[in-house]
Amino acid sequence: DKWFNDGDSWTVDLSLIGKKENLTSDMLDSVMVVPNPYVVSSQYNEEIYGNRLLFDKLPKNCTISIFTVTGELVEKLVHGDSNNLSGSIPWDLKNQNGELVQPGLYFYTLEADGVKDNKIGKFVIIR
Repeated sequence: DKWFNDGDSWTVDLSLIGKKENLTSDMLDSVMVVPNPYVVSSQYNEEIYGNRLLFDKLPKNCTISIFTVTGELVEKLVHGDSNNLSGSIPWDLKNQNGELVQPGLYFYTLEADGVKDNKIGKFVIIR
């Protein structure tokens, strides 16, 4: 079985290639943290490069700020530099001082160019 038949034809509008898409706050709702909750002792989550949490489905240029429940800034991740090959960015579970963060509930804000409202999300780290 084929998904096409002889004689089929398609029309492609190549003028849309490279066109910038206007980012909206609704598009930021698809951003997700994987895995959530993050269980540090799980062998599924352990990698040879260390513990990592992944922010996925990100816009091309954005900044993620991670906070504790008390509002203390833990880390700031910038997505959109020369390494921006995908819509995701890993976090190594370390704070700005290079120390592993404690288990608990964390909040993040996502700021993207051209979007007025920031996205606010949460994730949990369990040991």
